[in-house]
Amino acid sequence: LNSMDPKMAALYAIEYPNDVIGFKVANYLGQEGDPMIRIVEAAEMANLPIMVDFFDNGNEMSLEEALLEVMRPGDILTHCYANFGQREPIVDETLRQVKPFVRAARDRGIKFDVGHGFESFEWAQVITAIAQDFPPDSISTDLWGGNINGAMKDFTNVISKLLAAGLELPQAIEMSTWNPAQLINRPNLGHLDIGAEADIALFSIHNAAIDNPFRFVDTRNERINGFTRIETELTILAGKVVWDRNGFASEPFIF
Repeated sequence: LNSMDPKMAALYAIEYPNDVIGFKVANYLGQEGDPMIRIVEAAEMANLPIMVDFFDNGNEMSLEEALLEVMRPGDILTHCYANFGQREPIVDETLRQVKPFVRAARDRGIKFDVGHGFESFEWAQVITAIAQDFPPDSISTDLWGGNINGAMKDFTNVISKLLAAGLELPQAIEMSTWNPAQLINRPNLGHLDIGAEADIALFSIHNAAIDNPFRFVDTRNERINGFTRIETELTILAGKVVWDRNGFASEPFIF
């Protein structure tokens, strides 16, 4: 706790506005609610959003209290479809319903991010929430060394999984581009209007036959079938090609 200094954090963010997009609280093993209070103090001083990633260790502050009383409109709960440890899930497993306080949090402006991660994407949570009109506000991978060979794999795989769970492709694209750009107050990103940053992704869309579906696994190693998979063919970052799977931007070889 001694290293969680709201004033110093805010001053750093104010000094580097092009680099700092918000504050995140994560991986705190204590049970005090102090980190939540301090991160909001920093965010208030710097006028930035927060992202919350914990509540899986029996924190004395409940998820309901955090969402309804501490977090502010525009703040983000990541790993929104998690259900592990002592982290309270957003879907009631017994009633199979999105919890009322979670809907109330969205109504007051709290945002919900996928944050797939290593253990934060469970089909029972994902499918139930989407079916009950509670999709995520933004899609993210929580990419790290522990999940690239697990259920997550890469961004397009996460999108494909959400399509299998009930999202439509236009929804998923918006949740991967324009929505997150707004969440971090970067209106120059996430769209292709004139004057915008030339960040472009070209996908191929593969459709499976009914008798030979794609198979998608959650972080409990449980599988569902899907019939659409997208794969990245070309990525352009700020007008420069940074990924070219099939050589679209290359020149043909001539003897």
